[in-house]
Amino acid sequence: MYKIMLPSLWLALATGCIIVEERGVSSPDGPDRGLCAGDRDCDGLSDDDELRFPGCDGDDPDSDDDGLLDGEEVDQGTDPGDADTDDDGLDDGAEGDAGTDPTDPDCDDDGLLDGDEASGGTDPLDPDTDGDGADDGTETDRGTDPLDPDTDGDGLPDGDELDAGADPLDPDTDGDGLTDGAEADRGLDPTNPDSDHDGSPDGEELDAGTDPLDGDSDGDGLSDGEEREHGCDPLVADSDGDGLSDGEEVEIGCDPTLADSDGDGLSDAEEVEIGCDPTNPDTDGGSVGDGEEVDRGSDPLDPSDDVDEPVDTGTPSTGGGPGGPGEPVDTALDTGATADTGLDSTARPGAGGADDEEAERIRARGSCGCDATAVGPAGALGLLFLPWLVRRRRR
Repeated sequence: MYKIMLPSLWLALATGCIIVEERGVSSPDGPDRGLCAGDRDCDGLSDDDELRFPGCDGDDPDSDDDGLLDGEEVDQGTDPGDADTDDDGLDDGAEGDAGTDPTDPDCDDDGLLDGDEASGGTDPLDPDTDGDGADDGTETDRGTDPLDPDTDGDGLPDGDELDAGADPLDPDTDGDGLTDGAEADRGLDPTNPDSDHDGSPDGEELDAGTDPLDGDSDGDGLSDGEEREHGCDPLVADSDGDGLSDGEEVEIGCDPTLADSDGDGLSDAEEVEIGCDPTNPDTDGGSVGDGEEVDRGSDPLDPSDDVDEPVDTGTPSTGGGPGGPGEPVDTALDTGATADTGLDSTARPGAGGADDEEAERIRARGSCGCDATAVGPAGALGLLFLPWLVRRRRR
């Protein structure tokens, strides 16, 4: 709209010229052109300046359609001809709404672009959205969920697992039967199935009641794993109750599950105490067991006292005599005196009647009147009474 100003009217009448002055008048459908002189689109950027930025349109206040006027973009350092100045996947206008920096593609320096965080649900202004100790970018690279602090649900935050070398996607990284979180709570190593190196996995130790941080829970000299191999109780130092610890028994070759390893009637500890071999039932090799010797009072370390004195049974010997096998054994005892039989040594058979017959019978049985092969200690005593017996019979 053009208006003729009154002062100009008087001048026109005087000079015959009309001066017309252009004034901006606001339009309900557009900017006040009178306030945007030299800026056709009234975007805060003069028409001349718009020519300096590729992609700018002097007739379009938001040349890149990013939600920001071209003049605003120039003021904040973004490119009015590029909707995403920092190429982070988030338009410059959207970054303004989110509070991020449209000139910084990763405002929180977590390794994820602001646009990726905005589309993935993480916070582009917080490097660790779920607060698990691992940056959102790290979690994305490792396959964990940057919105879940414990992706594998093992009770150990993803960041702690990564720091410990555990797998944040495997609840039991070392496969010992305990979750990584349970191991961390007990001070165990979630990357080592046998934290105390005793040969027994941590999970099995907890099930058995042993200490997965102590290689020898009962202190008997055998590791918990070795006790399992021998069938011992890893919580009892002397599994068989024989007085020797399991470790001592294994060291000397005994069975730590048997109180009497060699079955000789003496416990392993009793044998060790008296110097016997607990793995040998007859330590001295004398044919009598150690337990039997102790019971009867003989020495289980001396073989000479293992055999009893021979007993005279009156039975003829079947062994060989001085002449070798099959020769008769002379068992007659030398008493140092000749037995007085009271008989005439010159008497002939039949000459003396009854006396001769008696003498003949005695000779047939031996001079002592008994079986010559059966003379023993009792026979020697009988020789002392032989003369008296003969005289009594003759009377």
